[in-house]
Amino acid sequence: MSQTSVQEKKTIRYGSAKVLIGDRFDKLVDIGAARSVAVKETITTSDIESDNAGTIATLLTEHKMELTLDSLEVNFKNYAEARGGIDNIDSYDGKTEVTKQYMVESDTYKRGEEIKVPFRNADGSEVRITKVEKKNSMGNILIEESSYEKIGTNGIKITDSKISPSTDTLIITYTRTMPKMVRMATGGKSSTIKPKCIMIVNTNAEGKEFRIYLPQASIAGGLEFSFPSDKAQDVLVGKLSFSATLAGNQQSGEQLAWYEDEQSVGKDEEEIKDTEEETSDSEDVQSPELTLEVNKESLDLKIGDKPTLNLTSNADSIEHSLEPAEQDFFDAEYNNTDKIFTITGKKAGSAVLKIIAKKSGCEDKIISIPINVAEVLTLEANKESLDLKIGDKPTLNLTSNADSIEHSLEPTEQDFFDAEYADKVFTITGKKAGSAVLKIIAKKAGNEDKQLDIAINVAEVLTLEANKQSLDLRVGEKPTLNLTSNADEITYLIEPTEQGFVDVEYNDVDKVFTITGKAAGSVTLKITAKKAGNEDKQLDIAINVAA
Repeated sequence: MSQTSVQEKKTIRYGSAKVLIGDRFDKLVDIGAARSVAVKETITTSDIESDNAGTIATLLTEHKMELTLDSLEVNFKNYAEARGGIDNIDSYDGKTEVTKQYMVESDTYKRGEEIKVPFRNADGSEVRITKVEKKNSMGNILIEESSYEKIGTNGIKITDSKISPSTDTLIITYTRTMPKMVRMATGGKSSTIKPKCIMIVNTNAEGKEFRIYLPQASIAGGLEFSFPSDKAQDVLVGKLSFSATLAGNQQSGEQLAWYEDEQSVGKDEEEIKDTEEETSDSEDVQSPELTLEVNKESLDLKIGDKPTLNLTSNADSIEHSLEPAEQDFFDAEYNNTDKIFTITGKKAGSAVLKIIAKKSGCEDKIISIPINVAEVLTLEANKESLDLKIGDKPTLNLTSNADSIEHSLEPTEQDFFDAEYADKVFTITGKKAGSAVLKIIAKKAGNEDKQLDIAINVAEVLTLEANKQSLDLRVGEKPTLNLTSNADEITYLIEPTEQGFVDVEYNDVDKVFTITGKAAGSVTLKITAKKAGNEDKQLDIAINVAA
């Protein structure tokens, strides 16, 4: 027994919904296949009570919307966009070489133990270590190659007793040709989540839409993945949740959400009349309604890309045209069997693909797809890393078609060098000894940002002086030669090597040579100073022993 009847049949809805997210409502991205799309409005109230008349008012204290869904398309580009700028997202073409750092924390390794950078290049080969440093709060300290043994191109073994595994954290800098992939990294980039615009759309069989707009929504929970068992008839599911709050820049009454419903509105008199005439002409035989849907509302691609547009339609035939007709920004090929358009980017520019569906007894349906082809962003530097000395001013030349170039320094508080940028040239001025990274970011419309990390090491300028340019002594005398130097190491030799005229002793602590005359004759004392990041310096001291 029925208690009532359907009052308005058009208000009964069918089907799921698609979710679109972006910075603005005219820059939305469809996040694709999903399950369990759900929107929930929550209202928190507070009653104002009187002592003698009960509740006199109810105040709205919190008003928000929650959106949850199970994402079936694990697309990290879309995830990073939806999560409001808290992630780093990079795409690699399998050809780009980058410089990165591998951290080996103190108390996780032993002297003599093999340490390997565990990543591989795009071709499967091992990465190449370029330098090893010891972490220091005042600036990382370069570890001399004599302090460790190299193992292949990607491994080291600490051998020097001056390196303490219990207290020293190692920073291993390496170069890697990144495999073709998308890489998303999170944590520590930003503590502020940038709000997004979200639109939820349900489309019925007549092509009418029911839309929910959320002008200010932010991610409300971290990524959660559910991996199915190997035997399950299912796919990997990523759970997403968002919370929408009041957007103060919207009109009063529209700051949280608004709903637009085309489905529940009945036909006007003219539409009803046309329908009645069509019904009469066809002698009450109704044709199935023509349907036409495309999996994307617009398409952004780069030169050389070949994305596809998938149609869902019961049309007898599909036709298409391009506006303007003479455009040459892209080619559009249609496979009628699979109902797929393949778009090939040829050169930068924008045009519109008009898709026309035709079916006997039905009016044509047309969908217009704006297509924008962007030039592929390029970014190269003439050096992968830079070693300089205090006072040096080398340059770093960029080759790029970017609309803009930005840069930052890590750590931001470093004061080892200054970096000035003009006309695609960085000028680096060494200020004091230490190492930091120059991060160069190229931006271009229609492209993801490209980034280069340039490791920059400023070395102290090597000095070497002696208090005497030559030395005259007699047999039995023991004069000294005092050095002034900031070298890491002092070495020396006597020429000719088979001489018997002098003995030479060197005190490394005091930087003092003691020369003892043994027999009359002349020799040359060759003193060599060595320091990381510098060419060796040498002094030749002529020594003459008289009888």
